[in-house]
Amino acid sequence: MVKLSNSPYESTVLILEARKSFSLRIELHDRHGNPMSWDNLSATFTLGTLDPLKALLEVSASDGVFRIQASELNLKPGTYQFTITLRSR
Repeated sequence: MVKLSNSPYESTVLILEARKSFSLRIELHDRHGNPMSWDNLSATFTLGTLDPLKALLEVSASDGVFRIQASELNLKPGTYQFTITLRSR
């Protein structure tokens, strides 16, 4: 399990194969470790030149899952920055 936070700054490396589908499950927790709801939240996932709207976010009460299809990962081999942006609606 990878833990990301907004403080301190942390980096996470994802190693993905070109033209292979990928999914990423995200749980939200408050500073005390209690699970948080996805109510009134939205998120986008951007990888390299991938349009953030193409990364489908499926949300349940306790987690969000990005499902990225192989056709969307048809990028040249290399290193790409990725960004997950969480927004309150």
